[in-house]
Amino acid sequence: MGRRQRTTPARSLTLCALALTLTAACGNGTSPAGQLLPPTASPVVEPTASSAPTTPGAPSPTAPTTTTTPPATTATTTSASPRASAPDGATLSESDAGKTVTVPRGSTVTLVLHSTYWTIDGSSDRNVLSPEGAQESHPASPGACLPGVGCGTVSERFGALRDGTARLTASRSTCGEALACRPDQRTYSVTVRVTA
Repeated sequence: MGRRQRTTPARSLTLCALALTLTAACGNGTSPAGQLLPPTASPVVEPTASSAPTTPGAPSPTAPTTTTTPPATTATTTSASPRASAPDGATLSESDAGKTVTVPRGSTVTLVLHSTYWTIDGSSDRNVLSPEGAQESHPASPGACLPGVGCGTVSERFGALRDGTARLTASRSTCGEALACRPDQRTYSVTVRVTA
C-alpha cells in the first residue's frame, strides 16, 4: 500500500487563511493584502463656453460683436458762382445780306465774308456800330482750292455802342481769276439795329 502524505495542522491553517483572503478579495473589492480598492474613477468633463450652465431667465452669454462704422462721406456741393453773362452778339455772313438783325447794346457784331476778294467798307454810323480793329484776311491753305479763286475769308468786328441803326457794307469787283463779278455779286449790305 502507498504512503499517505500527512498534512500538518500548521500548514492546513495557512492554506485556509490564504483561501479566505482570496475569497474576501474577490467578494468585497479588497486587495489580497486586505486593503480596499478605490472605486473606478469616472471621466471628468470640463465645462466649455458653449456648455456653461446658465441661470434660467438670464441672458445667455454671447461673444462680443464689433461693429465697424464706415467713415462718413462728406458730400461736397460745388455751386457755380454767378457768372457775368457776356453780351450777346452776332456773326453775320452772306446769308444775312439784305436783312435787318437786332443786337443788344454792348455786344459785338462780327462780319465774315467767304472770299478774299471782298473789301469791308465799314459801318454807316460809327456812333452806333464802331470798328474794333482792321479787316482781317484769311486765305485758304495751299491746295485747298484752285489758285486765283479767292478761297478764304475776310472779317471785321464792330462794337454796338448805342441804340440806333447802322448798315454794314462790303464790295468787290472780281469773283475769280480774271472773272468779273455780276452786278448782283458786287455789293453786300446788312442792317444792324442796336437796342438796350
